[in-house]
Amino acid sequence: MVKLKDGSRTVRYIQGDVLTVNPDGYSILRRFDGSTLETFPEGRALGKRTDGSSWETFPDGRRIQITKRGHKIETGANEERQITLSGLYNYPTSLRGDLATVAPMVDKIKKGDWLHVKGTVVEQAVDMSLFAFQVPFGDVVAADVTRRSGKFEGRLRFKEEGHYRVQVQVELPGIRTFTAVHHAVVVGQPYPLEPTVLLVEEYLGDREGALTLIELANRERVRLGRKEVTLDEDLTDIAQSRLREMTLKGEVSHVSISGEDVRDHMIRKRMRFLAVGENVASAHYLETMHWGWMMSSGHRKTLLNPRWAYVGVAVTEINGMLWGVQVFAGW
Repeated sequence: MVKLKDGSRTVRYIQGDVLTVNPDGYSILRRFDGSTLETFPEGRALGKRTDGSSWETFPDGRRIQITKRGHKIETGANEERQITLSGLYNYPTSLRGDLATVAPMVDKIKKGDWLHVKGTVVEQAVDMSLFAFQVPFGDVVAADVTRRSGKFEGRLRFKEEGHYRVQVQVELPGIRTFTAVHHAVVVGQPYPLEPTVLLVEEYLGDREGALTLIELANRERVRLGRKEVTLDEDLTDIAQSRLREMTLKGEVSHVSISGEDVRDHMIRKRMRFLAVGENVASAHYLETMHWGWMMSSGHRKTLLNPRWAYVGVAVTEINGMLWGVQVFAGW
């Protein structure tokens, strides 16, 4: 231990950590991995990691966490939690820019104008789509796309002012769909966007979690004049089977280890619906799971499809992560 003239003390630990304590009660621990932990006389503590994330605790029990993606998670003394998402309607996960690229696009156009999109897509792509949706609550618009020799071209027309997100999605063999491009376009002169703040409820169990996801889905559908979907027990059984398959596989997937998908389950149950759709995901919270679906044009389109009349949902918690499946069906 080293004691300095100003009264502070420094302790160097064998693993490389260095602790400095000031006479006023402030201290800072610099760890060998580059992270730091500061404690303040009033009882506040602040930790920072090298990936840009941080956490802060207060004497009254409040906590603030900043994730490496820049999301701010605030937890009150009563455990109420809200998340302020970084950026303005950014894509929630990593984009697969290796699957498709686009030529430079404009980021502002007039109402009624066409947006022309050209680019390249990998040859192994089974299918690809060019979508746009208005944030926060708009429907999904699909473009007609021509594809030839690794190149594609499509166009979108925006009939209303607003803030839009243009996405290119690529499907690979095995019903694996990825978002390769996420581009913001402002149409006309809409009001500025506000940051997204999600109020996070306590996870009360799998059954309650499934009901929460149904409630969130119906809220989005009603906003656009769509009928609410009704809980169906047979579809719930299928969703639970799909959830078990997904967690057994250890990844978010529309296909089981044996190669079966939701349609195979429908056939075995001899269900006579003419159309079926599925959303799958994993997330820390139900609210971020739903938000992730709404920020992916393919998932948003599935959730808002006007053909749906019934739904089955399954969700479970494994090692602090929530895994979820929505199965929609209709005529």
